[in-house]
Amino acid sequence: MVYLSFFFGSKEVLVLRRLLSPHHPWQCHTKALQRDPDEDVLLICIVNARSKFNPPLSPGYYSNAIAYMATMTTVGQLCRGPLEYAIELVKKST
Repeated sequence: MVYLSFFFGSKEVLVLRRLLSPHHPWQCHTKALQRDPDEDVLLICIVNARSKFNPPLSPGYYSNAIAYMATMTTVGQLCRGPLEYAIELVKKST
């Protein structure tokens, strides 16, 4: 297994939203791998957690504050489902 990371800022995300088909990046990537539809896949999202802390982080805190959100599904479900399917899986993992 090979792990790859992709980092997109807000400008890049806006451009991608305008250019992409209705299929989301996870779906395109999974389809390109041509995996068995019954195979389990792991969706991982890295999110900025700075605004989630209670009490808040101190103003002088300059280190990373991220969380890894992960969820499982099958190749077939991910490839057939709309973007909302993947979003709901990630939301439920919080």
